[in-house]
Amino acid sequence: MAIVPFFGLGQQSESHTVSAQRHVNLYAEQSDDKSQISFFGTPGLNLRLDDLGDTPNRGWIAVGDLYYLVHRGTLYSVNNAGTVTSLGTLNTTSGRVDMAYNGTLILIVDGTNLYTLTLPSTFAQVTGVFVPNGARTCTWMAGQFSVDEGNDGDKFYTSTSGTAWDALDFSSAESNPDGLERVFADNGEIVLAGANTTEFWGVSQSEDFAFAAITGATAEFGLAARWSLRLLASATRNTR
Repeated sequence: MAIVPFFGLGQQSESHTVSAQRHVNLYAEQSDDKSQISFFGTPGLNLRLDDLGDTPNRGWIAVGDLYYLVHRGTLYSVNNAGTVTSLGTLNTTSGRVDMAYNGTLILIVDGTNLYTLTLPSTFAQVTGVFVPNGARTCTWMAGQFSVDEGNDGDKFYTSTSGTAWDALDFSSAESNPDGLERVFADNGEIVLAGANTTEFWGVSQSEDFAFAAITGATAEFGLAARWSLRLLASATRNTR
């Protein structure tokens, strides 16, 4: 049996200038390209977040040293010691939730209502003359929360606070009337993923609306699985 020297022994020396290698939680991927064998790390050494019962968590976000997650109809925080604290109750008990964080406040949407958690622990349902209830996805970019309108519509709404919304602060993904599956922030752009097309919007210089479509950037493919869209190598949010 031959021993293939994939890499070094993976042992750290007392002096890191001699050897700083430490190979933990790697998996190998074989390829016919430039690197015949590549090794990728998997996050973490210990399970820090598990389901809180007989059903999966509906979604979570990591902020600082805490995880914030929704299980059934309750929002919880989980610290590094695994201590679970109840923070508030949603009006739904099933279905995915999405969350976005602006530095002080977490916006939560569950496809029925909007909620906010002002850190560390002030939970409230968003109310007002107008609220884009029915939003299924949300994101934060350039000083704005954005949510889809739900019900397979093409509109998305924005709010600077997440607690106050204006029925006129909206725009539409209009390259194809295929309905928004998800709003998502990536690389300084708002990604509007529809069923058949994907539009990319950037920060607008207009005072009328915070974002504007990037000319010629529409992709002729859509999103079939709403919750499959993730930031590459992101460990901050999981909408299971």
